[in-house]
Amino acid sequence: MPITHKINILYIDGGAGFTVGLLLLLLLDRISSLYNLPVSVVMFLGVANVCYGLYGITIAASRFKNSASISLLAIANGCWMVICTLLVLYHLKTASLIGLSFLSLEAIFVGFLAWFEWENRYALSEVCAAEP
Repeated sequence: MPITHKINILYIDGGAGFTVGLLLLLLLDRISSLYNLPVSVVMFLGVANVCYGLYGITIAASRFKNSASISLLAIANGCWMVICTLLVLYHLKTASLIGLSFLSLEAIFVGFLAWFEWENRYALSEVCAAEP
């Protein structure tokens, strides 16, 4: 994958997290009803996504990325994948199919991001260090 695409994935990662989190918080009651999940769970998902998204965007926009900050991003994605999977299992009998699908797809998406960012953490930091 070309280096520019590797840089763009950091923006995609942070932007996706922030956008999803903001939408979950803005549409809290509607999403809670649609997903058949407690408001507290949807709020947790929203706040976690907004916080993660802000961190991801900050790293993406930073001129001084290092492998440690990118590693932390990858680890956070891996942890979030586990949390989403546990939420699916916990709410398997009560959440709607749409809610379970959302959580499952989010787990898959962040799992891919965790793998990609971990595998490319050094390349991502080197490319950014070489920018003028």
